[in-house]
Amino acid sequence: MKFNPYLISFALVLCISLFFACTSDLGLPPSPDKFVEPSSGSVSQDWCVSSVMGLCQLPVDDHCPAGWDLTSYCPYNSSSSSNARSSSSNNVGPNSSSSSNEVSSSSSFIDLGLIGDFEFRNFDYSSGSSKIYFLNTGNMHSSTTGAGGSGKLYNTLKITNAVAANCDTAITIEATIGSTIINIPFVTPPLTSQVTVPGELTAHAVATCDGKKDTLRTTTATVVSDPTLTDCPAQILPSKYVAKTKKEYVKGLISLRDNYGRCNDVTYTPGNNADSLNFANLAGLQTPSLNVTASVQCNGGVTVTPRNCPVSDVVVADNYFKFNHIDDPKESISLGTTVIELLDGYGDGGDKVADKFGCNSDGGTKNKYKLNNGAFVDVGSWKEVQISAYPPSYKENGNRFLVEATGGNLKCIVAEW
Repeated sequence: MKFNPYLISFALVLCISLFFACTSDLGLPPSPDKFVEPSSGSVSQDWCVSSVMGLCQLPVDDHCPAGWDLTSYCPYNSSSSSNARSSSSNNVGPNSSSSSNEVSSSSSFIDLGLIGDFEFRNFDYSSGSSKIYFLNTGNMHSSTTGAGGSGKLYNTLKITNAVAANCDTAITIEATIGSTIINIPFVTPPLTSQVTVPGELTAHAVATCDGKKDTLRTTTATVVSDPTLTDCPAQILPSKYVAKTKKEYVKGLISLRDNYGRCNDVTYTPGNNADSLNFANLAGLQTPSLNVTASVQCNGGVTVTPRNCPVSDVVVADNYFKFNHIDDPKESISLGTTVIELLDGYGDGGDKVADKFGCNSDGGTKNKYKLNNGAFVDVGSWKEVQISAYPPSYKENGNRFLVEATGGNLKCIVAEW
């Protein structure tokens, strides 16, 4: 029997065409463009799996080829597949938190199943958005105990999908203040740890998934320094002339930094007052130097170093009198030393300048007086002097000059020269 070669060639071509057309129905692998290279641990995605060939592919209309199993997990990992993670956001502000709950693969996002809380608590001071720890605060450790727990960092985070997402089960804490690493261990009382560096405290909850580190949550707080008093200002007193009978208002002269409710108001000496200085107990006319001291009392064992502000060439007078007008009527000036204070300006437009001081004896007694450090002048029935002739100028000395009277009281005026 002879075979027709043309018929044989036709039959072979027909068989080959039918073979490739029926491949998918016979359970053989599809063409390469239908394969998806899954990453290890891919979930939330149905897969067609061939244990014979060690391959996975995506189903078509929820169906797999014959001989392939439809499962929710692909056990085969391609070495060429690339995995990426959604990076956690940076700190937003004090006590803010950010999180990364998913890992992305070349085909889908994988939910980590992250649950729990990660936040600072048990603040030493809080007001509005300010969440404050004091320097050397204790119990700076992580705790899973509820509101009554002592740990400053409340951490109950768990990754419930750790196996599928290929994550280490351990979540670690990485904390810093600036470039300084802060150790926040997981301990239980009575063990304690302290933060000895002031600044912005940032803590990250970190896990390693699929060989790469992920920041899961971030929380921040502020650690403040111990309270301190500000430096002495250039001008401590309003004038070199002060009086035993007048309190000098100095509230706010020196302020307290980093208080946060720990300390009382600043007090000043002489006088131990919170708003003024009192020179009532100081004797003598001329004091070569004087210390104005600011101090403060604090709670919780906090000690603040007092601030001593030396003042030179201070005159503490016996009396004080303020002229609220110019010219008559005359005002009584007492025996001894008196600080005279003038208004900033006189007249309707404040354009008059007081430069005359004149007195007569009160009751006919022959008296003397002098201005500032000038010489005594006899009063008699009347005596006037030019104020500007006796420095320092009152305009540069808190609108004050000094009068010293002997022999008795005086009746005096201030006026234009």
